[in-house]
Amino acid sequence: MINLEREIREQPGILSSVIGANEAVAEEIVKAAKAAGVAGIYFAARGTSDHACIYAQYLFGILAGVPCTLGTPSVCTKYSAHIDLSKYLVVGVSQSGKAEDVLEVLRQAKADGAVTVAVTNEMASPMAAEAEYHMFCGAGTEYSIAATKTFTSQMMILALLAAKWAENDEFLA
Repeated sequence: MINLEREIREQPGILSSVIGANEAVAEEIVKAAKAAGVAGIYFAARGTSDHACIYAQYLFGILAGVPCTLGTPSVCTKYSAHIDLSKYLVVGVSQSGKAEDVLEVLRQAKADGAVTVAVTNEMASPMAAEAEYHMFCGAGTEYSIAATKTFTSQMMILALLAAKWAENDEFLA
């Protein structure tokens, strides 16, 4: 419990740096996605990261009117199916950046020519290396079982991306 409480108390400091660390890349992602004429956003994640994507799905719909879907990464890995994601912004979200099924979605999407983004807490993760763009949580090591700092960082990053897409400075503030 001591680690969980400590990590909860670390969140304000971490969140205060997330926007500045990711604002320029968010603008690049939005520019590239709009130039590519994406039809929607495909989020690939597992566990707590999947819940951050549910939040993002609402934000993109409310702020920007962009249709989003929560992916089913095991369709690619367990069932060896291929989903054509060429007209999507594909966002893989993982604390470690090592989630194999999410990584496979990013690989397939990249091969299809989709704009790909990894949101991770590890700069040198396989997902960060695979995706065209990387957004960094900067939450430090998570010691608790529940991902606290990374979860709120992921939500902040995805909110930043939605605000930039919608050109909504009021929401961003």
